[in-house]
Amino acid sequence: SYPNKANGTVMLIAAFENDKTVFRQESSFYYFTGITEPGLVLTLSLDNKTALYEPNFGQARKQWVYSPVPLTQENTKNIKIDEIRTLGDQVGGYQLFPFFKQQSYAHIIEKLKQIVKDGASLFTLYPDNEYAYVEQRMVLQRLISFVPGLEECIIDISEIVADMRRYKDMSEIERITKAIEITTLAHEAAAQALEHGMYEREIQANLEY
Repeated sequence: SYPNKANGTVMLIAAFENDKTVFRQESSFYYFTGITEPGLVLTLSLDNKTALYEPNFGQARKQWVYSPVPLTQENTKNIKIDEIRTLGDQVGGYQLFPFFKQQSYAHIIEKLKQIVKDGASLFTLYPDNEYAYVEQRMVLQRLISFVPGLEECIIDISEIVADMRRYKDMSEIERITKAIEITTLAHEAAAQALEHGMYEREIQANLEY
């Protein structure tokens, strides 16, 4: 049987940190939320109720990692989210990984089980190709292993999201133009700072400055 497209939830999954590169948020997640925290899950029900699920780090993460946007219930209006919830039980340490333990995602798993029980749809980024949304699909595969019947409920929305992101409004065009201007100035400044015998790291420092 096919899932009911009139009854369902949109789910977007943020990127994860790693130890080798500076964290970069998953593009589509950032496009819809503007939030740069890792390991998050955003759900949007078809009645426009949004919930942001964050890893349950306890206090450990605050000791080591600065969060530019407080993900608290008191700050929901500022980030345009109806409710902040935890993904599941408290995790060890201050980092979450794609091959997470089931209890670390216990609360979102309960929601997914309800979607399956209701015969509803899970609208998410799950394209059938070799290259797109790889990390998010790893998470979904992990969740599918925990929630019987979930895969049959999934409806891929990657083409819809691509169409939405393809068209830019004037504010987006202005920000892109400003970013290009800043990048051009930075490259010009780096070129002017070049001297014989300089190391690449010194040029990089000038460019980033």
